[in-house]
Amino acid sequence: MAQYEIGIEQLEASIEADKALIRPPLYRDASGNVWDGQGEMPTWLKRAQNAGVSIDFFLDSSVEKQG
Repeated sequence: MAQYEIGIEQLEASIEADKALIRPPLYRDASGNVWDGQGEMPTWLKRAQNAGVSIDFFLDSSVEKQG
């Protein structure tokens, strides 16, 4: 930190900004795979959907829906 002249306040602000970008997973399977609903649907969820399982089955009830 000293080499780049970064103070503790700057570090704390950066960590807080990063926390704001993290989205909790909205979908979870029994194997521990997760997806936050952003970007391309992951392979594990596509396979389940192709097998006839609704993606709603994988909704993580402990997470409040965003949006």
